[in-house]
Amino acid sequence: MITGHALRFAVSTWELRRDTADQEFTRSLLKFHDEDKPSPFDVMDRRMGADMAIAKIQEVQAKYNLAIQVNVRGAPMSLALAVKLLGGAGRTARLWKAAMESQASERYGDTGVRATDKIYAVKTVSTDVAMAKIQSSAEYVGALKAAIAEGNAVPMDLEIDASLLK
Repeated sequence: MITGHALRFAVSTWELRRDTADQEFTRSLLKFHDEDKPSPFDVMDRRMGADMAIAKIQEVQAKYNLAIQVNVRGAPMSLALAVKLLGGAGRTARLWKAAMESQASERYGDTGVRATDKIYAVKTVSTDVAMAKIQSSAEYVGALKAAIAEGNAVPMDLEIDASLLK
């Protein structure tokens, strides 16, 4: 039995190994005659092994994410869909927040001068509506994150090489 949390941790661990090999590879390309360094070929083999491990874990993770069902605000969906929706929901919340901030600073600029002979653009979204959109977007992000965390905690019987989880 395995959980999504265990799969995510395994991917992170192998990514760290891969990134370490990346750095080690560059350092292995030059050495002094009295230095003992690993061969660039050995380092690259380790790096490619880490890439393979990541891909295999992500393959199992994709199966897991498609099989696990979560509920987001009363809407049933696969864990995979919830994970994909999270990025867009986060961007939506940030855009509404940025819209509020830009409306506040662009109204008259930072000059503090009122010019009666100029025409200014007006807000297309009221502050109250923008605040409501920020709130609902943040709540949706929270609901997705909660459902993802709950879904990732469900143990599932999937075939995976145990060495990939070390």
